[in-house]
Amino acid sequence: ALTEVPEAVCLGAKALKVVNLRACSKIGADAFGDCTALEAISVPRSVSSIGAGAFYCCTALTKISLPGVKIIEENAFYGCAALTDVGLGSGVKTLESYAFRYCSALKNINLSSVESLGVGCLEGCAALETVNLSSIGYYLPASAFSNCKSLKSVKLPDRIEVIEASAFLNCSGLKSIALPRELTVLGDSAFAGCAVLSDVRFNDKLQILEDQAFYYCQSLVTVRLPGSVTEIGYRAFSTCPALRTVTMEDGVESIGESVFADCPLLDEVILSDSIKTIPASAFANCYALGRMELPESLQIIDKNAFSGCVGLGRVIAPKGLVAVGDYAFEGCEMITIVEYSGSYEDFLGIAMGEGNEYFVIAYLATIGG
Repeated sequence: ALTEVPEAVCLGAKALKVVNLRACSKIGADAFGDCTALEAISVPRSVSSIGAGAFYCCTALTKISLPGVKIIEENAFYGCAALTDVGLGSGVKTLESYAFRYCSALKNINLSSVESLGVGCLEGCAALETVNLSSIGYYLPASAFSNCKSLKSVKLPDRIEVIEASAFLNCSGLKSIALPRELTVLGDSAFAGCAVLSDVRFNDKLQILEDQAFYYCQSLVTVRLPGSVTEIGYRAFSTCPALRTVTMEDGVESIGESVFADCPLLDEVILSDSIKTIPASAFANCYALGRMELPESLQIIDKNAFSGCVGLGRVIAPKGLVAVGDYAFEGCEMITIVEYSGSYEDFLGIAMGEGNEYFVIAYLATIGG
């Protein structure tokens, strides 16, 4: 009797439709890979491990029960496009990288006992609607659920400290998310392209939002960042067409280029009093922005920071401002008031870049010059 189904034993067996396995402990790597006619397989409880690529691209397989499995290795069910139901027992602990990647019909899989997920584990599972990760460890890997377009409900345990890049990229059915209590880092593009995401509950230990974390979240209206946040990356909230209000507590020290660019409805911004630089294109093309109060900590407004803010009429600037980059206020024809807390001589000392005529003229008009 076999104790292990050998590696690649039926690899590419295009006519194979049904398999009944007897007692064994493992299904080896590539054992049934590319068996495109395989419709059904009986896996006994004695099987504890599914090898890498074991059922790779078994495109006719619709259901499978894995009652005794503890580990599913990388690419095990990659590309099983007809697979709708996976029965995992309570003993399953590990799903390695790309284990169920592009199982586009997968709707039912219980992940509640899984402690470790690999990169892209369920990427492209477009029919998956609910995820319960109550046993997962301290981080959620990159692209774990990216392009799961039907995903509506996600349960994350509070122990998670890091959500890696693109974890929920383009999950266009996800409406709300409560970030785990212990989360400190939210990775690049973690929730980018989540078209109906409107409710994000930020935790009070979050420190870093990496580049494009919420890029092109079309339904996001309000962002309120806790004082624990120190860094917001490049384009973190850019191209959010419904975004109207942004509030930062005073912990934020650094914001990335184009961080809120192309948010046409953004009309209320409260910046952290720890920010020293408004970076390039930070608020470019925020058409509805009518008033901007810059923090006392601010020293530099970089190039194109407010370019295209055609509704900007009032700017409140601190005495500590030392430089305004080229075209920082390009196209801001509506500016009529610049309230600068320093003296006229101080204003003359600011290194003023090209293309900021509207800003300068508004200041002179404000002081009656």
